[in-house]
Amino acid sequence: MTESCKRLLFTIFEILFDNFDIVIRSDGGELIIQFRSRPIPDHLSFFDENNKEIDHMDPIAAGKKRVLSFKVETKNNTVITPEIVGVPEWSVLPADSVQLLPAPDGLTCDVANINGVAVDFTVTCKTTVKLANGSTKDLSDDETGSALADVSPDHIEVVAGPEVDL
Repeated sequence: MTESCKRLLFTIFEILFDNFDIVIRSDGGELIIQFRSRPIPDHLSFFDENNKEIDHMDPIAAGKKRVLSFKVETKNNTVITPEIVGVPEWSVLPADSVQLLPAPDGLTCDVANINGVAVDFTVTCKTTVKLANGSTKDLSDDETGSALADVSPDHIEVVAGPEVDL
């Protein structure tokens, strides 16, 4: 089989089977066509500053922060690294519960408890990934957490004891 014929077959199969990697080769006069399923991004998973996957964020003390990152996974939870289109967007509800400080590339985000008020919140990350066939897919995920109240004293009270001899 000629190289131009292989390229034509490859192009036809690539159009028909855009979720597969296709290998066309000749072996001893036989034409061998192999199809390998391409991993398809399905969802995001959140990871903490220790790169451990989390399903609920640990409470954040007043004046402290947590670092969130995300990874793209397939339906069977295999982590894949597709091309990210643009910069991922981070948001939080309620809006004034904690402060979000995303990295310039959007791949990580500091979640800071600057208010010192006890509140439950939900952080959302939205991103667009490029699929192997050139199209794109929007993905998003939410992570819930709690901000803890600031328990530091706001004043000091001095109480005098009984008078004693020196």
